[in-house]
Amino acid sequence: MRPLAHVIAILERTPATLEAMLTGLPAELTDASYGPGTFSAFDILAHLVHGARVDWMPRAEQILAGRGDVPFEAYVV
Repeated sequence: MRPLAHVIAILERTPATLEAMLTGLPAELTDASYGPGTFSAFDILAHLVHGARVDWMPRAEQILAGRGDVPFEAYVV
């Protein structure tokens, strides 16, 4: 299997994996963090969704252009 196919195989499974891990859990687990500067499961999921909708293309272009040594521009959810 080629490397791109590996990445696609993993990414295709991500929604079902997250759904299986989080569906049915009480909000006290999904909305809770470990304190200041930490993130809840809800925060992390929101970050992933935002990145998928808004920021994945510029990051993919940066990687494909061979600029993997340049840090990605930060974004806030």
